[in-house]
Amino acid sequence: MNNFNRMPLEVAFMAQEEVVTGLNLSQIKKAQNKLKKANKHSLAVSLELASHVPSAVEWFKSDAGKAKFAEEGISWSMDDFAQKMFGRSSGYMHKLRRCAILDARVVVKFNELCDADAKQSRSIDNLESYAKKLGLVDENTSDEDLEEAAAAVEEAAVEEAAVEKPKAKVTFAMQSEDGNLAMRINADGTIVFNEADKERLAQALIACAELVKESNNMTV
Repeated sequence: MNNFNRMPLEVAFMAQEEVVTGLNLSQIKKAQNKLKKANKHSLAVSLELASHVPSAVEWFKSDAGKAKFAEEGISWSMDDFAQKMFGRSSGYMHKLRRCAILDARVVVKFNELCDADAKQSRSIDNLESYAKKLGLVDENTSDEDLEEAAAAVEEAAVEEAAVEKPKAKVTFAMQSEDGNLAMRINADGTIVFNEADKERLAQALIACAELVKESNNMTV
């Protein structure tokens, strides 16, 4: 398994049989190795890895898990746990956990969507997004209700894709100590920017205009 910035004490701790069992480390290692060979693009392997996350998190948060960590003098936050177990943020780890407990039919419908649309990437992020759009699907959800929900999601996606987004005609971006600024003027005349940056943008544009007026070089 990758080291993921573990200290020697942590490496030794995670080699103990009780910890290996509690955290499903053997199964997680196998899935991580498969995912590495698959260049992180295999949804099936990502879901295999995800399947071991809920019980690992449960043991980490359990009294037995806490006692074992305390016994070794190791204190991890949930972020530490995610980083040292998976080399990723806790947000990604919880995303894996949520996808692991999805109704299997949701994964089937998502794969069908990807089969029909080559632009749809098979990823954990997209799977979770699709599941949220479907709404709660569990053992109480009939196949008919699921099909209806899936059809509605696909229809909404088609309608969204059909709406032509305005093309950018002019873009402006600037970095500063007070934070980055960005603005886009579309071909249809609409101007897009962060409302909170309105005053700073106005000042920056005025300053740029003055610089252009005063400049006698670097013209094209």
